[in-house]
Amino acid sequence: NPAFFVTEADLVAENGYRKRLVQVRNSGKFQGIIVVVKTQINEQYFPVIQKFTLLDLGMMFLPVANQMEASCLIVQLVQEQSKEPTKNPFLRRKLALLSDPDLLQTMQQISEVGKVRGSLLLQKFPSIQQLSNASIQKLEPAVGQVVAQLIHTFFTQSRITAALTSTMVFPFDQKLQDLVFIF
Repeated sequence: NPAFFVTEADLVAENGYRKRLVQVRNSGKFQGIIVVVKTQINEQYFPVIQKFTLLDLGMMFLPVANQMEASCLIVQLVQEQSKEPTKNPFLRRKLALLSDPDLLQTMQQISEVGKVRGSLLLQKFPSIQQLSNASIQKLEPAVGQVVAQLIHTFFTQSRITAALTSTMVFPFDQKLQDLVFIF
């Protein structure tokens, strides 16, 4: 798995690194790691790329202090991968998209859940039932606080609506039957 390196200059100048990352990820040939140099100069830009790579793209993200540290990290990753590829915690797991496209498509019906967030959710909650029963606190690490609240609301409102519908429809139908018999 390759590593994509974002320099301090790229981050500060925003030299199209976002577009390149999206193109590389969408090509399907890249399941690697994004290595980003974090310094005092680019610290203000750092949360933006962190959110973009982790949440929007669903890619592994590793900050480093300088290019030397980046090269040492990449060498270490290559050595670890060559020893035991299955034990390397930095290698990206395959997306749930490959295992169950119908389940992923169902999850995408929830507001703010696309392929990336849906895949992240499927890794932690492999069924709709587990996802629907998950608390906001359990959802947050995978998708963040706002989306976790949207998902929780989606499922709790669905349960309330279903409960109200099932209890209200029957008595209403019963009253209609009584009215029919009266006339």
